[in-house]
Amino acid sequence: MNMYTQYRMTKNKYIELINGQTGGKYHKYHRMHRSRQSNTRGELVSSRTNRNKKLLESIGKHFGGSGKKYILLDGTSSAGKSSIAKLLKNRTNDYMIISYDDYADNINTLYKAKINVEKQLDPNQYMNQREKGDMINREIRKMMYHDANESKKNIIYDEWNQDILNLYQDKKDVFVIVIYASLETLIKNILKRRFTEPRNRYVLKMYADRYVIDDTTSDPIDSINRNELIQALKNNLKYEFESEDTLIAYAKMIFATMGIDDDKQHNIRLRDEFRYDYMVKTGNKNLEQVVDELSQFTTDSESTGD
Repeated sequence: MNMYTQYRMTKNKYIELINGQTGGKYHKYHRMHRSRQSNTRGELVSSRTNRNKKLLESIGKHFGGSGKKYILLDGTSSAGKSSIAKLLKNRTNDYMIISYDDYADNINTLYKAKINVEKQLDPNQYMNQREKGDMINREIRKMMYHDANESKKNIIYDEWNQDILNLYQDKKDVFVIVIYASLETLIKNILKRRFTEPRNRYVLKMYADRYVIDDTTSDPIDSINRNELIQALKNNLKYEFESEDTLIAYAKMIFATMGIDDDKQHNIRLRDEFRYDYMVKTGNKNLEQVVDELSQFTTDSESTGD
């Protein structure tokens, strides 16, 4: 049993305990509270439903024709992809979510992926664990791709990289939305999800592997500073490190991966091996504001004929 499953079971038991101690009054109160707000919220939900349905329909028009639509929500772990995917999916029945985490955390699909990898291994050749892990990830994405094609619904992929695109003959068949979260936001999300969906400092390594310094660009994704990262780690994630020295060394490694070896302010861009049709910078935006931005983008694209 992995750590994520253990935390999920603990959370469920806690909810059961609350229900038992209150005789169900806790949930009864919230049902009454929701009922009082039902009229106002109903109008808001209806408006949001129409807006999000229009968003997905607009994105679909970028593909042309009437075939199945595929959307990839791509970004580092803890960037907010899953929350955005669920919000979009819950507002329309036309799409289903296929999430890498759901497959990797499922013991059956993970076991199947490992068996498929074992069948490919040569007993007379050495292989490191990184290579074997990459092979397992490829097998998981093959299952995701298969299930997406078998489904009659349009697809929203919830992914932390773009490897799924390699399974498409034409990568443009998939509309790619990159969800960008700053280093500060990622650290806050790691801390916020600590007891529900545990993540660790590796999230920052994922960030460094997809972004790179570019002080020449006129339209940078973000501006970052090594000292600011060190201070943010000291204020929030000390428990991830053995000492201050290891914390500082880790921050320097993160920035060196992006081509930065000083404490100056630097601009960054997405690495060339990644592509996107649109990028959402989450920042301090809530989910509704993110969807509003996507809606505005698709509306503008339609009016300009892009």
